[in-house]
Amino acid sequence: GLDINQPNYNGVTPIMALVSHNNPDPQILTKMINAGSDVTKYDHNNYTILHHVFMCKTSSYSDIAMIIIKSGCISNTSVKTPIGTMFTPLTKLFGNLDIQNIILLFNAGYDIQRDKLIQRCLKSRHVHKFEEETIYTQCVKLINHELKRVAPLQRLCRTVIINSMNGIQVQMKILKLPLPNKLLNYMKLDCDPS
Repeated sequence: GLDINQPNYNGVTPIMALVSHNNPDPQILTKMINAGSDVTKYDHNNYTILHHVFMCKTSSYSDIAMIIIKSGCISNTSVKTPIGTMFTPLTKLFGNLDIQNIILLFNAGYDIQRDKLIQRCLKSRHVHKFEEETIYTQCVKLINHELKRVAPLQRLCRTVIINSMNGIQVQMKILKLPLPNKLLNYMKLDCDPS
């Protein structure tokens, strides 16, 4: 049979190719992940599947990004676009003011300390205490808070599990672990801040 993770000559895997097209089908994406597609692979340009999502023009990018993050892709690699601009998944989420996926990315174990691009981006963007509360100010406060705090145990556990499972079907594997329900619920990836 075919290898679902076989890259092409550019290192692009079938699942990367799927999300690179405009308006990829979330159901097909989920089926590919469940069939064993590795969401942690890099192509020859050092892009992960999450970087590919941000490179295409899709109206449903937020839903697609959520599926991919929940599947274990939490890379903070900085990459260059064809026009020369640099970005990380977090800088793209911040630029799109996607607070739900920013929270999910942090809860999944994103290492913000290694993301020098977001730190440079926020250096000149301080929120004043009298500034009106907007999604933008919420995003700035959330990211600045993450930069200052020590990662909670829940996040560290998720990161270890994700790394040991190589990012393949992480959420499903977490739920199948022989652990008490209370601990399994604690380990679930969701968008609630922790």
